[in-house]
Amino acid sequence: MRAFSAAASILLILALAGTSQAGPKEDALELLEMWDPAEILMDGCKMTVALNEDRVTDVMYLAVLTAGLCLGPLLDMPLESVTEVHVLSRNKSQGYVYEKGLEDGDKFNNPSPGDKSTKLQILSATHLY
Repeated sequence: MRAFSAAASILLILALAGTSQAGPKEDALELLEMWDPAEILMDGCKMTVALNEDRVTDVMYLAVLTAGLCLGPLLDMPLESVTEVHVLSRNKSQGYVYEKGLEDGDKFNNPSPGDKSTKLQILSATHLY
């Protein structure tokens, strides 16, 4: 029963996402809804995500990328135009910067169980804010 419920939820999300004609900022707001970001800004091709947190940990940063923004291609919301992502605290004083952009984000969607290469690939293109 749970598998059916999960499958039905995924199909509903895919159906709703298929009608999206929004820009990168609106798509990011939808993809990051569960994190309730305080603000998402676009400055050219640079995206800044300010989370509703006083401090952003590496775990939060990786989750925002892998379980949030990088799911865009699967939900017909590709964010290929984004060349840099800043994931920051609510007051924008601390966080992480992903320097590679999201054009290759879909490659992080299907890692093998126990595979740590996704984390290493993201962190190798990351610097502290």
